[in-house]
Amino acid sequence: LFLAGDFGPSSAAFERVHALAPAYPGINAYRAELFLYLKDAARAHAAAAEGLRREPDYGIHRINLAHAALFAGDLDQARGLYLACADLIDMDGVTPGRALVPMDFAKMRAAGITVPGMEEIEMLLER
Repeated sequence: LFLAGDFGPSSAAFERVHALAPAYPGINAYRAELFLYLKDAARAHAAAAEGLRREPDYGIHRINLAHAALFAGDLDQARGLYLACADLIDMDGVTPGRALVPMDFAKMRAAGITVPGMEEIEMLLER
């Protein structure tokens, strides 16, 4: 569903999984991403914060917190959060946050989702 761009039904499915297994590895990263695609920054923030509490070493939760701030229109907070996770290494053991963020933005743009500040954040992370 997600890959087909059916974000609402995808989100509902992940919410059912979350209700049954809230500690399922990575579930909150998927939830946060779907909430971003639905342009629901508050729920994306809540899912990312829950994920960070449950999986503090999973860097994508920090990136999703930064995305949520950007989507909420808080560019100052987003800048700080993105810079704080720029050098974090993803679970693959290789990819730093500064590379993951542009990949996330590219997927969002491909889905027709843009928010002000994306280009500025990409330039900030290139430094």
